[in-house]
Amino acid sequence: MAGPQCCENPPALSSSSGHGSILELGGLKTYVSGSSNSKHAILLISDVYGYEAPNLRKLADKVAAGGYYVVVPDFLYGDPYNPENKEKPIQVWIQSHGTVCLLIDFFLYIAIDFASRIRGDNTIIIRVFHPLT
Repeated sequence: MAGPQCCENPPALSSSSGHGSILELGGLKTYVSGSSNSKHAILLISDVYGYEAPNLRKLADKVAAGGYYVVVPDFLYGDPYNPENKEKPIQVWIQSHGTVCLLIDFFLYIAIDFASRIRGDNTIIIRVFHPLT
């Protein structure tokens, strides 16, 4: 279970970070990296800090360099968690993003289940730091 430490070191968000570009896919702003002609695609889902987190974009770019088309949708609709906003502490922010947080949890559950099935054991190869877990 994640504790309050998951929000102690927030990233400095930057809409210009990364080597990819921003497209609108399915009505969502989406960071994309890699060739759209690739036969393999990866969907990366952000944590509470959203798709502008520089390390998330670096990860997307690194995966794309391996030949994948990587998409990182803004499931938070431009409203990532901001720890400096004292009027919206994490629990209030989560309540206002309940459906999105449930969606993210669902995708993470599927990914963890899939990864453990591929490995044939109960090893979790995806580490999740999420305020809801």
